[in-house]
Amino acid sequence: MHPNNSDDGNGDPALTGTVSIAGAARVGETLTANVDALAGDGTPAYQWIRGESTTVGTNQNTYVPVAGDEGSTIKVRVSRAGYTGSITSNPTAIVAAAGADATVNILSLTDKVTAPVKDTAPVTAAFESTQYTSGAIAWKTAADADAGAAFAASTVYKAIVTLTAKPGFTFTGLTGNFTYTGASLVVQSANTGTVITVTITFGATGAADRAAGKTLTITGIPGDYTGKDVRVSIYALPSYSGAHGQANAISGGSAVFTLYLNEVTDSLPDGTSSVTVSIYEHSSHAFVYSVYDSKTLIGANPTIAWPVFPTTGELPRLPPQPLPLPALTPISVRDFILTFTDRKVEGVKRTLRRIQWLFP
Repeated sequence: MHPNNSDDGNGDPALTGTVSIAGAARVGETLTANVDALAGDGTPAYQWIRGESTTVGTNQNTYVPVAGDEGSTIKVRVSRAGYTGSITSNPTAIVAAAGADATVNILSLTDKVTAPVKDTAPVTAAFESTQYTSGAIAWKTAADADAGAAFAASTVYKAIVTLTAKPGFTFTGLTGNFTYTGASLVVQSANTGTVITVTITFGATGAADRAAGKTLTITGIPGDYTGKDVRVSIYALPSYSGAHGQANAISGGSAVFTLYLNEVTDSLPDGTSSVTVSIYEHSSHAFVYSVYDSKTLIGANPTIAWPVFPTTGELPRLPPQPLPLPALTPISVRDFILTFTDRKVEGVKRTLRRIQWLFP
């Protein structure tokens, strides 16, 4: 559908909406213009067009191709009184001779194949249109493994669909490719005229949900933190995989934080010897830091104290502060070298002079 609309300067609004053509592009078959969400009321005006510009037919929402249309495409332009511009449909397939198979022109599969969603079962049911039927939809990963009973998280899947033309239709002479709105790639095989295979590749499914279930209780929180947004962040070394939680409430100097099992688990990465815990009051970013032994922290709902932590020898640390840098006096390389009197440096100077003599 191609809009051709603009304000004409007389205050009439631009025409909006869509128009499409239903029916087989074949001599003697009826084509029907279907409008959708067309602005305004009353009967719109229809202009049927052969090829790019030859007008055919009458002001009706239907048109029956004639022998002179064979070998060309047909489209329809719609306008409406009180609106500027017009709306034009996409062209049909090339009009076939009477009695011949018409070329399939329903190429969008968006409303026929259900996109993959993590943790849901693949929809494999066959479907049909007025021009073709499908077999069962096969679902594969990007590596061609079967999708299984449910789509996994963060995984690219593709739907493989075999289409068979209904009697009176053919895939021979397709004027475009099959499409799927939102897919990353749509590829179709060479066809036999009656059968074609379309592969639709989708973007990766959503990430896995974070499964809450482990808690960290902090006791001894100073009274002036009551009612403030206190949070905790946990990072496992050396992988720095983090978990974050926010206190539900601070009551009696204590707060309970919910952690996420897929970020901090009982099984830390190889080489992990400790985790870093950062506790802070969010609005002022007042931090308290400590380092825990991983076995102390990673367990069933651990409890720690603020700011005295169970690991001996570790004290709360302030955030790093930038160090002032002394002012530097510019000095040339030549002046720098000439400040040395050591014999070895003198040898370097002689070498530099030779280089300067060779490359003045």
